[in-house]
Amino acid sequence: MYVTNRGDNTLSVLDVGANVAVATVPVGSAPEGLAVSPNGATVYVANTLSNTMTVVDTASRSVRATVAMGNFPGHIAVAPGGSPIYVTNRTSGTIAVVDALRCRRRLHGPAWPAHEA
Repeated sequence: MYVTNRGDNTLSVLDVGANVAVATVPVGSAPEGLAVSPNGATVYVANTLSNTMTVVDTASRSVRATVAMGNFPGHIAVAPGGSPIYVTNRTSGTIAVVDALRCRRRLHGPAWPAHEA
């Protein structure tokens, strides 16, 4: 199980059977929402104050990539096939669409056409 820790900018890896944290991974500023890939290999974390998404490899418990988002990313959803990843950007009023393999984003907003970032 994974839990974001907004106060210390980390992601905790929990062993729910033993009821203990087994690892802590540094992520961006004020992490909030997270999602796990369907195969369990990756955790995606929305960092609200750094306007980024951290991509964490679950096997090594290390950061694989950091992807720029819009303003105040909060919630994440992963498509059933593992890609794309959708991230809401609350104050910019957009949804970031991220290719999971390339960690590349496209922003979609109510008044803007899709574009590569």
